[in-house]
Amino acid sequence: MKKLFALLLALVFVLACFAGCTGNQNPSNDPGNSTPNQSSDAVDSPFTGHSDQTYYMVTFYPTLSLWAPCWEGFQAAAKDLGVQAELTGPSSLVVAEEVAAVEQAAAMNAAGIAVSPLEPNSFVDCINDAIAAGTPVLCFDSDSAESNRLMYIGTSNYAAGEAGAEELARQVGGKGDVILFTMVGQLNHMERLQGAQDYLAANYPDINVVAVLSSDDGTSAGAAANFAAAMQTYPNVKGVFSTVGTGTIGVAQTMTEFNYEGLVNIGFDTDPSILAKMDEGTCTGTIAQNYYVMGYNMLVYLYTYANKMVNPYDNWEENGIVPLPSNVDTGVTVVTMDNIDLFRVDAE
Repeated sequence: MKKLFALLLALVFVLACFAGCTGNQNPSNDPGNSTPNQSSDAVDSPFTGHSDQTYYMVTFYPTLSLWAPCWEGFQAAAKDLGVQAELTGPSSLVVAEEVAAVEQAAAMNAAGIAVSPLEPNSFVDCINDAIAAGTPVLCFDSDSAESNRLMYIGTSNYAAGEAGAEELARQVGGKGDVILFTMVGQLNHMERLQGAQDYLAANYPDINVVAVLSSDDGTSAGAAANFAAAMQTYPNVKGVFSTVGTGTIGVAQTMTEFNYEGLVNIGFDTDPSILAKMDEGTCTGTIAQNYYVMGYNMLVYLYTYANKMVNPYDNWEENGIVPLPSNVDTGVTVVTMDNIDLFRVDAE
C-alpha cells in the first residue's frame, strides 16, 4: 500500500513536469517553432535507467530502525529507475563525521546526494562545494536552508509539533500540567517544539507546560533519568509529548519503573520499539512521518534533476534556475491503537 502511494505521488510529479515542459517556453523569432525545449544531453527516455549512476542517502546512525522505511523507499525508487543506491553516514551524532560522509559521497562521483543534516549551518560548505562540482544535493527530514541545496523534502516539523500537541491535549482532557521533550540544538526538533508550544498556548489556556526536557547524552536512558527527576519536582504532570523517539522510550521506561499509571505519553515516529511501548500501554500515541514516501520521492527528484528531465528554459542551469519545488511536505499521521497495525514493519 505504501509503495503504491509513493508511486502515485511520483507519477503525478513526473506527469506535471512533462506537462510543464511540453509547451513552447522557448521564445523564438519563428512563430511556427513549437518544438519543446530540449537539452542536448537529456536522456533518450526518462525511464531508460542508468546503472552506472549511484545515489547516496546520508544520515547519522544510518542503521537506526527510524531510517528503515526511508531507506526502503530510496531503494525501491532506485530499482524502479534502474540506478544504484547507497546508504552511508556515521554511527554517531558527531556533526563533523556526517559532513565528512557528504564529502566522501561527492568524491565518489555520486549522481546525487540526499542528506539529513544534524546541524544546518555546519553543512553549508560541504553542500555548496558538492553542488559547485556538479553533484545535485537535497536535504531531507532536517534542512540546511542557508546552503545551496536544491530542495527540502520531509515533514513540516512545525506542523508535526502542532499535531503532537493536539493529541496530547486531547488525551489529557484539555487541562493540567504537561512536559515537552526534545533534542536541543537540532533544527527539526526545535521546530517541532515551537509548533507544540505555540499550539498549546493558542488553543489550551488550561494546559501548563511545566518543563521542557532533553536527553543529555541522546539516549533513552538519559531521557529516562531526566524525566524521573522532573517527576519529583512536578508530581502532578498528566502527560508528555516528545519530539524525539529516545524521549518517548525514556518516558515509557520511567512509567514502568515507577508505576506511573494513567500518564499520557505521546511519542514521535513509528520504529518498532515505540510501537512495542504502545502495545504495552506505556506510550499512548505517536506521530508518524511518511518516511517511505520521503525516501522514494527524494531519489525521484534527484534522478529528475541529474538527468535533466525537466528543461523549463534554455540555459536554465547557467541562470541558477532549479526546476524542482523548493519544499515538499510529506505530512504526518497521528497513530493510536485504532490504526497502529498500519504502521508495523510487516504491514503492506
